[in-house]
Amino acid sequence: IALFNNAVHFLQQLHFAKPLPHFIVLGLPSKKIESLTLIEFICTHYSGLTVLLLVPEVGIKQVKDAVALGVSSVVMLNSIPQELPKAIAALLNHQPYFSEQLGITADVRKLLREERWAEQLNMKSLRLTATERSIISLLPGTLSYKEIGLILNKEEKTIEVYIQRICKKLNIEGGRMGLLIYCISRKFIRIGDTSL
Repeated sequence: IALFNNAVHFLQQLHFAKPLPHFIVLGLPSKKIESLTLIEFICTHYSGLTVLLLVPEVGIKQVKDAVALGVSSVVMLNSIPQELPKAIAALLNHQPYFSEQLGITADVRKLLREERWAEQLNMKSLRLTATERSIISLLPGTLSYKEIGLILNKEEKTIEVYIQRICKKLNIEGGRMGLLIYCISRKFIRIGDTSL
């Protein structure tokens, strides 16, 4: 068991982990867009890694966004003593687990995942490389180019060049912000609704 309170350090350790852990537990603060970016990155680049999400309250749109991104289980913080052992047992048996309060059934989970796959197909149709798609997936939130570089094992300047290249390829002006607006408006990436 290892605890991290810094996403960049966590992703660096995960990159070198041999073998990968059976699952990871992430906390989702109620108003943090960065958490969804982290979840998307993990579920995209470590697709075999199961994610258990701990959430503080019911009804936040970010929970459904996280499930769409590939989170396997969600437990409410106020239910940890009763539900965490059940969730871990389900994960070890390769089964999803969701707190009943969330109302996420197997059908809802399937629908959310299918919507996300459609978004990913849209993004792939742009003929972006895997690295370019990874950079785009890390744009929402507050990560600097240096932090994105640390996550992707690239130099800060390299990330800047990639952003310029992507903008040129897509005929976009405005650098990072222009690219972010372009991708969100076309639903290639999503930013969670921070309202409750």
